[in-house]
Parts: sequence; structure tokens; C-alpha cells
Amino acid sequence: MKALICIITLFFIPITVNGLIITEVQVSGESASNCYIKIFNPTNQDILLDGYKIRKKSATGKDYSIRAIPKGTIIKSQDYIVWANSRDGFNEQVKAQIYSTATISKNNSIAILSPSGETIDALAWGSGENQYVLGDAVLNNPDKNQLIKRREHQNTKDNSKDFYLYPETKKEIKLSTSTITNIVETKKEPDKVKIAISLFSALLVLILKKSIY
Repeated sequence: MKALICIITLFFIPITVNGLIITEVQVSGESASNCYIKIFNPTNQDILLDGYKIRKKSATGKDYSIRAIPKGTIIKSQDYIVWANSRDGFNEQVKAQIYSTATISKNNSIAILSPSGETIDALAWGSGENQYVLGDAVLNNPDKNQLIKRREHQNTKDNSKDFYLYPETKKEIKLSTSTITNIVETKKEPDKVKIAISLFSALLVLILKKSIY
């Protein structure tokens, strides 16, 4: 009977597994403190987050705590949990389950650490030193209100391949060679007209002189 109770208890208690992934980050919004981190549980099991931590590294590689996840927090299977900065009630605006006064900024990185200190997932952007990172960092820093997003839960363990900036930065519109040639030729046309008028005027003067004499 005791064995049966133990089995039933284990069946209903969420277990700790290393399957969490970072899916979306906002570094700054209308305010520099409008930052959040979205974490996804892609497994088929609920995960108990006792002892888990979210940490960051500054541009110089100094390590800081973003939030020790509160005891009893559970992230359900195929569901999300969000951390956000709490200044001016921003955490409430984005409906974050966990929050603190910590911030993230340009050339930073973040990581989810297990109770044993193992890095479960990490993301770096810009060009900080000694960062939490998988593979290569996302090359560019996000602009205000721009997100760092994971490509459809893709997980190649390389930040530069798995993440992109959204919305994408506007690209420069480059003129084609044919367009440039047409512009140059169009500018030359008035010169040709001027030459033709000058030649016609000179010829007319000659004709008039001959008719006079």
C-alpha cells in the first residue's frame, strides 16, 4: 500500500528536467528598464523550478543575479514563464509571473541555471566579454522596442543561428547598375540639346551673312 502511495505521489509531482529554452527577450522598450525574458518548456512534462536561477553578465563579463526563481514555481508542459523588470508596473503590463528590479542592456548575456549550477540555456548579443553564450552571439544589439526572438523553438545550440531581431532592421536600398547608368545618361541629355542649338545658331548666322553680302 505504501509503495502504491509513493508511486501515485511521484506521478503527480512535477519533476526537474533540463529542457527549458529562452524564446524571446526585450532589452529595452519605451523606457530602458522595460525589459523581459520569455522562457519555454518544450518537454511533455511540467517542470518544478525550485533552485533555478536567471543570471546575466554585463558587457565586461561581470556576473549578476536577475532572479532566483521562487520556490514552488512550476512551468507547465508546452507553456511559458516570463520574467520582467518591475519598475512602473512593467511586469504587470507583460503579465510576468516572476519579476525583480534587475535590468539587461546592450552587449549583455543571460542564462538559466539549474540548482546544481549547470547552464540550461544561454543567450548573448552584441560584443560583450566572457559572456553566457551558446555558439556565437547574436551579432547586433537590439534597438528600442526590438525583440530578440528564437526561430520557431529551433535549438542548434548556436545563438547566432537560433535567434534573430524582430522586427528586422531596415536594409539600405541599393540602386542597380542599370538605374545608375540611366540617371547618368538622363543628365547628359540636356548637354546634347545645348550643343545642337549652338550648332544650329552658328549655321543660321553663316546663312544670314552670305545672304547680306
